[in-house]
Amino acid sequence: MMKKIVIYMPHNAVGMSVTLMKELCWVASIYAQESATEVEGQTVQSCPNEVVSLVSQDGNPVRCFSGNSISIDYSLDQIEQADIFMVGAFWGSVHEAFKNNKALLTWLPTFYQQQIPIAATSNAPFFLAEAGLLNNKVATVYPPVADVFQHLYPSVDLRPERAITDAGNLYCA
Repeated sequence: MMKKIVIYMPHNAVGMSVTLMKELCWVASIYAQESATEVEGQTVQSCPNEVVSLVSQDGNPVRCFSGNSISIDYSLDQIEQADIFMVGAFWGSVHEAFKNNKALLTWLPTFYQQQIPIAATSNAPFFLAEAGLLNNKVATVYPPVADVFQHLYPSVDLRPERAITDAGNLYCA
């Protein structure tokens, strides 16, 4: 059975962070589909667009910091299933990002309590920390923002020299 991958696109997103995740997951799902085993006499197949979805806070297209708008599959409230939840990078002030993505901050603890793995890239670990998920856990963040991160979240074991961290279903890259 194919995994349902949900990628959150924050307000004022760095579009490439989200589209790169989507395309990598899409390619992986194609390879998985090609190597699918037979289940009850039928090959398990699904469309990658059903496997990898982009969501935004309200389901509307997201305007990236560079001016591009990217279409969205649905809103946070419309998520019916997720086997992994990924969060893309944003551009601009951390406090503006929190203000413009309030629903995400509410949903992250819910996903974590449901034991859905959460992965955040670049500066998106700020969202995990603000939601209280990284307290006393290891994390990494985009190195140019590491000082701000450490100042705001001193209880996080920040390791900006690491490319990826794993804190028990919380992944930062």
